[in-house]
Amino acid sequence: MTDRIEEFIIEAREHLGLVEDSLLTLEKHPTATERIDRCFRSIHSIKGDAGFLGLLPIHDLAHAMESLLVRMRLPVAPSAIETLLAARDRLATLVDNANQSTVIDFSDILQRLSTEGIDRETIPLEIDLAARSQAHPGGLMSFFRQLISQGRIHDGRITINPCNLRDSLPDGPVTWSAVIEAPAVMDSAQSQDETPNTSSTEETTGERLSVDLSAWSATNGGLVRFFRDLASFGPITEGELQFAPVDLRNGLPSAPIVWTGSCRGLHPHPAPLQVEDTAEQTHLDAPQAIGPAEERQLDPVNAEPPSPPNSPSQQVTRRPPSMEGEKSTTLRIQVELLDRMMTLVGELTLVRNQALLAFADEDGSRRAIIQRLSSVTSELQDVTLRARMQPVGNLFNKYPRMVRDLARQLGKQVELDLQGRDVELDKSILEQLSDPLMHLIRNSVDHGIELPEERIAQGKSPIGRIVLSASHEDGQVHIQIQDDGKGIDPEAVKIKALSLGLKTESELTRMTPREIYALVLMPGFSTAAHVTEVSGRGVGMDVVKTNIELLEGTLSIDSVVGHGCSTALRLPLTLAIIPCLIVTVGGESFAVPQRDLEEVVCLHPRSSERIEQAFNTEVYRLRDKLLPVVRFAEVLTRKEPFSVTAKAEILTKYAAQQSPDRIEYILVLKLGGRRFGLVVDDVKGTQEIVVKPMHPSMKRVGIFTGATIMGDGRVALIADVEGIIEHAQLSFEPPPAQPEKASSVREAAQAHRVLIFEYGPQERFALPLIQIRRIEMVSQHQFERVGNFEYVTVDGVSTRILRLNHVINVSAPDGDAPVMSLILPKFVAQPMGILVSRIVDTESLALDLQQFTDDEPGILGSAIVRDRLTLFLDMHHIAEKLFGIAPAENQRSRKETKCEKRLLLIDDTAFFREVVKRYLTAEGYEVVTAINGEDGLDRLNSEDDFDLIVSDIEMPVMDGWDFAREVRRRGVDTPLLALTSLSGAEYEAKAKDCGYSSYEVKLDHDRLIRKVSHMVDSREAVR
Repeated sequence: MTDRIEEFIIEAREHLGLVEDSLLTLEKHPTATERIDRCFRSIHSIKGDAGFLGLLPIHDLAHAMESLLVRMRLPVAPSAIETLLAARDRLATLVDNANQSTVIDFSDILQRLSTEGIDRETIPLEIDLAARSQAHPGGLMSFFRQLISQGRIHDGRITINPCNLRDSLPDGPVTWSAVIEAPAVMDSAQSQDETPNTSSTEETTGERLSVDLSAWSATNGGLVRFFRDLASFGPITEGELQFAPVDLRNGLPSAPIVWTGSCRGLHPHPAPLQVEDTAEQTHLDAPQAIGPAEERQLDPVNAEPPSPPNSPSQQVTRRPPSMEGEKSTTLRIQVELLDRMMTLVGELTLVRNQALLAFADEDGSRRAIIQRLSSVTSELQDVTLRARMQPVGNLFNKYPRMVRDLARQLGKQVELDLQGRDVELDKSILEQLSDPLMHLIRNSVDHGIELPEERIAQGKSPIGRIVLSASHEDGQVHIQIQDDGKGIDPEAVKIKALSLGLKTESELTRMTPREIYALVLMPGFSTAAHVTEVSGRGVGMDVVKTNIELLEGTLSIDSVVGHGCSTALRLPLTLAIIPCLIVTVGGESFAVPQRDLEEVVCLHPRSSERIEQAFNTEVYRLRDKLLPVVRFAEVLTRKEPFSVTAKAEILTKYAAQQSPDRIEYILVLKLGGRRFGLVVDDVKGTQEIVVKPMHPSMKRVGIFTGATIMGDGRVALIADVEGIIEHAQLSFEPPPAQPEKASSVREAAQAHRVLIFEYGPQERFALPLIQIRRIEMVSQHQFERVGNFEYVTVDGVSTRILRLNHVINVSAPDGDAPVMSLILPKFVAQPMGILVSRIVDTESLALDLQQFTDDEPGILGSAIVRDRLTLFLDMHHIAEKLFGIAPAENQRSRKETKCEKRLLLIDDTAFFREVVKRYLTAEGYEVVTAINGEDGLDRLNSEDDFDLIVSDIEMPVMDGWDFAREVRRRGVDTPLLALTSLSGAEYEAKAKDCGYSSYEVKLDHDRLIRKVSHMVDSREAVR
């Protein structure tokens, strides 16, 4: 029974969450009947399960809540919502203490539930008890019993003639007077002209039953379940057993044993709610009622306990019965078991890393087995991590009630908007995130949102708005709390910092706005003028910051005075296993999380590129931008944070070193909007590592966040990027403001990142990063030949190797190096990889492709990059040529039929605009281009005969969202296709809301062509 109760508690908590959500929505939309139905179903489920387990207090309170839901009229009164929310909280207390629920007093909430939602009238009474005792059958006891059933009685008193009661009873009349409060009777006009939302009259109905108990006892559930289900329909009276005469001292009677009785109930009509059938709880369907004088025979096969006329069970929409043999798709497991499985997967990952290191030089079958082990381990690790992931909505859903209650307490009006509830986080992170988020939201309500009269005076809406959102970005989860309140006054923060002696005036002058706002995270810091029960003591934000850092996350604050405040949290998806770059410094290995890594720069001896010095720090000129540089070796050897003297010593030490005497690597790391370079001795490669907690004695060393065990059994520390920044005392000065250049809308351009690489000695190639899945390092001994084709196994999948000189007219390398790079592209129908001899770099480019002079179908065009001619590959044509896919025979006819179709293509990025245009032109369409939404509207004004509009989303001047809204506002019915690099259900839904007809991801040639063809043909068919 204990296991059943624990399971009940888990399920009841889920139901209570739905109840709270439904009630809060009902408060905003008082006519939302579907929310009442949803709330009723959840409470009914709790009631049924509690009754089965014998938890009578929970059953009774849930039943009282059901009764109030039945009585409620539309629109729902705020007092009814308040009462139900209070009852929901009391029910949650009973559920959490299910085993002790019998000792908890909840009579006050039962009283509120019983009186809420009933229109009552008071009737004064004055009765002669002496006369009533003789006239009423059954005497005064029966009379008062019936009177009490009509309503609540107040101010009862007895009036008698003066007498001495010690001598005898009073002579003369004995008058009893009182006031009875009874349900108001609905007038006849309403009952005839309207369908009321609640019952105003009640009637008792009954049914005579006859049941063969011997047959019922053999069914599933037995007699106990039958009588319990029967009793739920109403009081049972006049019950008796009938069986053949038998001496019970000798044994029980033989069949048949028949029970007869009457089932009577007090049922409101008509039913106000369309609720789900209670038959699913009782496993008995409610039949049509029969007359009181008839007798119903119930058999255990087609059992149907009676239901009175007009009862809710006859006016419901039934759910289809579950199919026999249907299997559940979910399974509840203990969290401890999941944690244990995660630990074992971590140990397996360590074994995998050790095996990869031990068998690195093996060939043939042994290497294949190790590769298969690595692949299966990675897949098992991914599945286990996903099993631990939970949507942040489970956490977010608890805050609307808190905001509602707190706003009422403070006399404010606040609306909480939840966004991105489907974003998933590791369960352990989600649990530890609850309190920090609660504190931040409470601060927004208390300190941020103004009183309604203050907001109106400032021209704002009297209702304040807080947005709690979650999204994925750069392999992390970003959670943001934004409000439209008064914001944080930086001058008030400075004054408080000076008064507390935290900073000097000169230090405050040099600090950026974000650094000033970060001061509120320090212990004891608060700018609140008054201390309230909610906040103002300055003891909360430092705890929030500490908790976020324990989760390997970061916290930043931005604010605009008078417009609001924004708090951004960045958190890892999981703390268990993370991908890292393994580097060495001074012979020791360290792990740098890949989520913080942007790129790696290699500095060769005698190279023209070198680390320079500027002011009091070292910098590296990366693509014409100065990047602050920190030497990891210096961070490790200097125990204290870098002082001015320490920085001078480092500059002096490396000033004479014009170029490194050996290869050095600069890791370009990012944290928020800050970028810097970390110099290391060597880069070993990437590895998925199991994070182990730091020893307590090491926690004070702020440059590490944890440790891991490498494949060789040695321990490697995990670098903390933010800790390194603080230790090195790096300053990130904002770039000087550039004067705006006046330019026409047609001159706009946006940079995009491309990968530059080489294959042969003569040419240089480029591919957009959006077309690249990843890059693998492969050795020659991994290559396998099948006829004239070469293959390599990647992630357990046989991947075709593409040598560029075999498909386009370019040079071949002088010879294969022992280890080469393999670029795995996206948007290809079959697994393939481009073999390259050297990865040059990644580059952000804003350019227009030039037509390549040679008529080479595998090359989109060319551009001058870093003073060299660079060829941009057309992956679609190259893949077709590699796999021998011939163009369709009817391509010529398709071009002829499509030459009359005109398309408008809008994209701000020159490269993507050119690529998509060539894709469509090759199919025979006439393509007109525009560079942003405003330019596209100008095109529509001058030329309105387009058959399809293809538009990007993220664009300057006017983005794709506003463009689509404006097009539809003008009444243009041309089909709209959103073509973007944004992917996700939320973006697709937003596109539909803005007016787009369909949605596709960039540079997937086959899907794009099919979609365009379908939309154009569909428009032609409609015409």
